[in-house]
Amino acid sequence: MHCGGWSDRLDGITLGYVIANLTNRRFGIQIPAMSCSLASFLEPNEVDKFTEGAARMETRTDDPRLNQAMETADLDTTFSARTALLNANMDVLDNLKMNKLYKQTLSWMQPLTRDQIFVRIDKKLFKLSPRTQAEIPVRVKRTTVVHSFPYGGL
Repeated sequence: MHCGGWSDRLDGITLGYVIANLTNRRFGIQIPAMSCSLASFLEPNEVDKFTEGAARMETRTDDPRLNQAMETADLDTTFSARTALLNANMDVLDNLKMNKLYKQTLSWMQPLTRDQIFVRIDKKLFKLSPRTQAEIPVRVKRTTVVHSFPYGGL
């Protein structure tokens, strides 16, 4: 079974969660049917549920101008419909962090790196499924270190 592409999807899910919070909307995840299900690996933590295979509205977000727009956008205007469906796989959190309209609300992000922001949000959204939790020790036991490099690169 091929199971790839989740890194970009998780970027989009994280962005959607932040936008939902900034616009005081309820957050949910709709994922089109895929060969491997997110629910096979993760479970909702502080979100209601995953809705897989559901219909979705295509909102293109691969435009490079989106990064710059997030630095100044009023998200209530950008996403003015009562229900906003976002199909995003871009990481624009650094740009959103610079948006003066949300400086107070996003102040918790200021001392954090991108990675720390993603970890904090992802821990709110997800927990490992029992299957994944049980599989980790098995996989670690089978792992062999071939090369070891100190932090700082090659």
